[in-house]
Amino acid sequence: MGRNPEREVFDHGRYVEAQRDFRVFSGLCKRFGSMTYSMEEFEKAKGKILSKLLLPYISPAEEPQAFLIVGQPGAGKTTMARIFTSQLEKNVIFISGDEYRRFHPRFSDLIKQYGDEAVLHTQEFAGKMTEALIDELSSRKYNLIIEGTLRTVEVPAKTKFQLERRGYDVTMAAILVRPEVSYLSTIKRYQRMQEFGSVPRKTPKNHHDLVVSAIAKNIGLLHRTKEFPHIQVYNRQGDRLCDTMETPAINPGDIFKNEFERPLSQQERDRIVKDFAAYVPKDRILAVMDEYKGASTLSHPMERGRGK
Repeated sequence: MGRNPEREVFDHGRYVEAQRDFRVFSGLCKRFGSMTYSMEEFEKAKGKILSKLLLPYISPAEEPQAFLIVGQPGAGKTTMARIFTSQLEKNVIFISGDEYRRFHPRFSDLIKQYGDEAVLHTQEFAGKMTEALIDELSSRKYNLIIEGTLRTVEVPAKTKFQLERRGYDVTMAAILVRPEVSYLSTIKRYQRMQEFGSVPRKTPKNHHDLVVSAIAKNIGLLHRTKEFPHIQVYNRQGDRLCDTMETPAINPGDIFKNEFERPLSQQERDRIVKDFAAYVPKDRILAVMDEYKGASTLSHPMERGRGK
């Protein structure tokens, strides 16, 4: 297929914009993430989390397994975690960084002062806590489910290396969801959290879009380099679409790319409107679908111009 210069320029512009916005977001997280708390407070928070994770029926495994669940924000990674929890007969611990924000020693003050923007002030804490929990629990050989985004390849590769050194069998499980659906899901989740009286978690759109723009390329790279010999792809309903141990010739990155780039049918568009109408105004739903139409923002600019 011939190259489309107009589309390439548009792709590159959107990707650069997302990168720039995310650098700003990351910079703010680092700036605000230094809200003062002591190592003693951090360890106390970790102890509280461990007491909630280490349920009576969970025990270390002789041959521990770890599942790295990846997907853009709003894809439904928590739902996927239930599948693997069932496979391991509940003898597994689910590690999700977003769940640890509320354990920040200054969380209540941050919410009062910054509201939705408190996410900027808890990002660093949540990341450090996730790393600490992985280190602690893997040293004790518990089965693990670890949630991530695959915004970069470095983080999952580092985690896999750490776990394999400790005797883990590591599988990456990617959840394939259209960006229109995942982004609208972040809005729905926010609204529902407000309804139920919990502290709502707002997802910056630039963060969502940057993950979307990188995930197909990154999962393809991890497969081609055999960094992750075992990658599975699931849809939101829990159907397995690909398993590289069974079909190694199929690149899971291509599955993402093809799904993201195909046009939605009218039936799919109607269903999306119906699914989110209670939480998002119809005109905004239509605008989101039009924005992601053709998913031309999703390919990585470094992949362009190389030829086939």
